[in-house]
Amino acid sequence: MLKRHQGDKFGCDGGLGVLYFAQPAVEFPEILELMETYRGAYGVQYLEYTCSFKDGMKALVERPPPAVPVKGVFLGVRRGDPGTDSISADNIHKSDHFQASSADWPVFMRIYPVLDWSYEQGKYKCTSYVHSNFVGYLILFNISYLFCVSVSTSVWRFMRTCELPYCSLYDVGYTSIGNINNTVPNKALEMEVESGAERRYRPAYELEDPSLERCNRVSKPGGKS
Repeated sequence: MLKRHQGDKFGCDGGLGVLYFAQPAVEFPEILELMETYRGAYGVQYLEYTCSFKDGMKALVERPPPAVPVKGVFLGVRRGDPGTDSISADNIHKSDHFQASSADWPVFMRIYPVLDWSYEQGKYKCTSYVHSNFVGYLILFNISYLFCVSVSTSVWRFMRTCELPYCSLYDVGYTSIGNINNTVPNKALEMEVESGAERRYRPAYELEDPSLERCNRVSKPGGKS
């Protein structure tokens, strides 16, 4: 029912409405494969923008009738992620994780359901209720996942315990995914191999030091960090 209601309001013919900010020339094909998986598994309908997040939100919030303007969005950021410096106990409701958009942005409510989730595998027991309802709403900005679950836990423990689909790049050493110009496998996950052998990497959920999560985001020739 929630899926149908949100999809109708979003203009997605009853499917689950998802904003996707695309980078057509530099996207990983694995990201597009994951999007199709979600389309099939959860009835996701994508509303795609190639502009900035700010400009996309302006277009979404200010849509003329009969479209219903979006009043709030779920963001899959966690404390310490880029752009979260302003999120603190002083300006955000600690339990509900709501924050109004900045003064120079279109007016909407930012909602942070996984703000206090950790990266590493922590203690978490998945229930059938969470498994069937975790994706009440989702917004992808590159590959930011959003989960409608109001408990503090570990991202990877939740994903793996509930056997949820995730990008295959995470199984080959990628811990933070941007685009092909600024993302490489994480050296902290590189495995020892014989001299001359192809480099191999452990999966992202085996990263022991979560502070190294984004150290695989680098500048490549012709790209931007």
